[in-house]
Amino acid sequence: MNTISKLEKNNLKSFLRDVLNRNELLLSAIKPDSIIKTRSFVNDVDSAIDWVYSFNEKGYNIYFSVNPTKNGVKKKASKKDILKSDYYHLDVDPSDVLSIDKHDLEWYTKARKKVLEVADSLKDKADFIIDSGNGIGVYFRNDRELNLEDTEKVNKYLVENIGGDKSATDVSRIMRLPFTFNYPNQKKLEKKLIDTTVSIVNKVGVDINSASYKLLSYVSGISEKIAKNIVELKNELGSFHSKEQIKKVKGLGAKGYEQSVGFFRIKDGKSFVDNSGIQTENYKVAL
Repeated sequence: MNTISKLEKNNLKSFLRDVLNRNELLLSAIKPDSIIKTRSFVNDVDSAIDWVYSFNEKGYNIYFSVNPTKNGVKKKASKKDILKSDYYHLDVDPSDVLSIDKHDLEWYTKARKKVLEVADSLKDKADFIIDSGNGIGVYFRNDRELNLEDTEKVNKYLVENIGGDKSATDVSRIMRLPFTFNYPNQKKLEKKLIDTTVSIVNKVGVDINSASYKLLSYVSGISEKIAKNIVELKNELGSFHSKEQIKKVKGLGAKGYEQSVGFFRIKDGKSFVDNSGIQTENYKVAL
């Protein structure tokens, strides 16, 4: 069980009371890939905090409604449940600022850096920014008192000109509540597993004669289609005996070969270098 500190509770209380400053709070507890529970609290921040942490400690992620809702809403709000627009908002995740490249071991570091650069560029313009440790939520108070439709137009403008989640521009959007634990959903866990596998494969290499096509597809420069062709050629040959044979893989061009060959290992190859990360063009030097 995660332990919530007194400081976190005090910070959350300040956020709910002083930043959002609403008579009625609508909060949602969502278990990754599962249950959604929603509750409203009328002039009762202390009970809201107790509810938040009781569910957060049970593995639920907690969300707040970006904009205030009408009285009596008992489910995750839709647009018709929104009372008025308090904020323009922007939801920026790493994949929103840099296209995912599963073969780039530094992709997440680069993307996360870009997310923080966005936050830094907006810190003097936004009313507040929430950093989840992965992405950020950026909030600008609607001082012009724009209606709901115009608020959504501003949200879309922000995404188009700054970057962010194009599907997160609706006024009924819920966002992660700060000062709570974040539990990843299955999709994020799978992505983390893939990222870890890619990292390992591209550091230690992979036995080309025993690996599945799926594992081979994690090698830099190898798509799933090419990986299947590698397995097909291996079955035709019985096994690979040298890295030179990999050049015969259907669809694998010179660039793909050059990018991937250093990560393949052939345990009983013709030369000891076939079981190493040495590029074939450097064999003579190694020998």
